[in-house]
Parts: sequence; C-alpha cells; structure tokens
Amino acid sequence: MHTFLETSYLTSDHLDFYHSFEEYKKAKLKLFTRAKKAVVNLDDEGMSKNILSLFKGQVITYSMRQKADVFAKVIKLEKTGTVFQLHVYGDNYLVKAPIHGDHNIANFLAAFSACLHLKISLQDLFKAANFITSLKEDSRFSPIIQVIKLF
Repeated sequence: MHTFLETSYLTSDHLDFYHSFEEYKKAKLKLFTRAKKAVVNLDDEGMSKNILSLFKGQVITYSMRQKADVFAKVIKLEKTGTVFQLHVYGDNYLVKAPIHGDHNIANFLAAFSACLHLKISLQDLFKAANFITSLKEDSRFSPIIQVIKLF
C-alpha cells in the first residue's frame, strides 16, 4: 500500500470545520507527519515551505511558476487542449493534453507527480495524458483517479 499526500493550494474552502485558518493549516501539516511520501505544490509558497521543513519522507515537488522536480511551461493553447513543455527531473518533454486552464495543468502536474511515486513509467504516463479530461476547478483528485484507472 502506498501512503502519500498531495497538497495543491491551502484555501479557506474548509474553514467551516475549523475555528481559524491557522488551525486548518496545522491540521493539514499534521497529516504530513504520518505519510511516507508527499507531492508538494511549490506555488503555494507558505504551505510548501512548512511541509518541506517538517516532512521526513520522499518528496516530489511540482510547479507552474518555478523550477521543481516536475514543472510545466505552457507553449500554446489550442481548441482541443494545451501544449506545454513538461520538465521532469531535468529532462524535457513536449506534451499535448486535452485540458484547458492553469488549474487543470496544475492538477495534471499533481497527478503526474503522484504517479511517479507509484513508479508508473513515463511512457505510460504520457499515453494516459491523452485521455485526461478538463475538470471543474474543485475536482482536485479526478486526474489522479483517471490516470490510475488506466492501469
């Protein structure tokens, strides 16, 4: 069984369960003390710094705005999807995925990184990229589920 956590952005979406944003942040950080592997979004600067400073397991970082283990640079938006340069541990790949919007590309990066933790081959991940569909902004785990279902 693989135990890992992924964090995209820490937002106020779940504050109805917590008394404050700080309490919510502490609860999220506590989850990372129990996991063996993590996927961390460097674009959420405050949360990623906290996670990286306390997490002791294997980490894969991703980003849309800066260098990370996995990061993307959008090249072209097309009617049928987005073409982007995907950087994976220093290697570069040209990817065309049938998704639109930064939130979907960020979700793709999170799912891709999670699959790297699961030791799914790059070849299989690039094949799966053709079948991922655009998601609503709040569907954070759908790309991971979609990719894993393909295997």
